[in-house]
Amino acid sequence: MVSPDIIAQLRQDITTAEDAGDQAAAQRLRADLNAALEETEGGSTTDLSGTGAAPQPADLPGSDPENLQN
Repeated sequence: MVSPDIIAQLRQDITTAEDAGDQAAAQRLRADLNAALEETEGGSTTDLSGTGAAPQPADLPGSDPENLQN
């Protein structure tokens, strides 16, 4: 099984290559990403639990909109 971190890094590398205009690298990285996705269970990487994703504002303590002060 491929780590979700590897999948995320490949996606970031594809974006970086495309932004730099390096289409050959982007195409190679897409092939690597497709191979990595095929190795994951069911090819799904939508479950981000445990991947070190940053907490969203609603998850932070004291972020209840009714308790916000102006």
